[in-house]
Amino acid sequence: AGRRGNGFTTSAPGGVYRCSGEDKWVAVSVSSDTEWQRLVEFMGQPLWASKVKFATANSRVANKKELDAHLQRWTRAFDNLDLAVALQGVGVSAMPSSDPEDLLRNPHFDERGTIATQDFPREPGRRMPNLPWRSRQHGTLNRSIPSPPAVGEHTAEILSPLGISAGLIEQLLSAAAAATQPTPARIH
Repeated sequence: AGRRGNGFTTSAPGGVYRCSGEDKWVAVSVSSDTEWQRLVEFMGQPLWASKVKFATANSRVANKKELDAHLQRWTRAFDNLDLAVALQGVGVSAMPSSDPEDLLRNPHFDERGTIATQDFPREPGRRMPNLPWRSRQHGTLNRSIPSPPAVGEHTAEILSPLGISAGLIEQLLSAAAAATQPTPARIH
């Protein structure tokens, strides 16, 4: 079988449409006349959408190429995630084609705690994938990721019970501190 792209669908419109920004897309799939009316209303009732050739699901499929061109011109003005969320809100099947940046700002992931803010002094406010589990006893972990330990933070706590001298522990901490200091850039 050869490639069919989005041409296999019986939904019209039904495809992936370019949005504003670099390589940003939204998938839209209208599978009923009711959903089509919701989309038309959301678009502000453009004149082209009222043509007879777009009145029914069968006529939209028959004129899919022209319909897709109209929809493509319309979606170019929107952010892919904002448009997908807005279309979902009015009952039109839509989903952004997400890159990592989109995933970090996805309101569904944010609401579910899938993406969280890491509490890390070196990068305050950094958004990243959250822990893959949820805890009833430690609910704050469901919304925020604790910072990783700093270099040497637990050295004394771990080495003292092993009988390592305080002097050696201090030497190790000094060496760790020196190793983590940024080195000045050299000009060649």
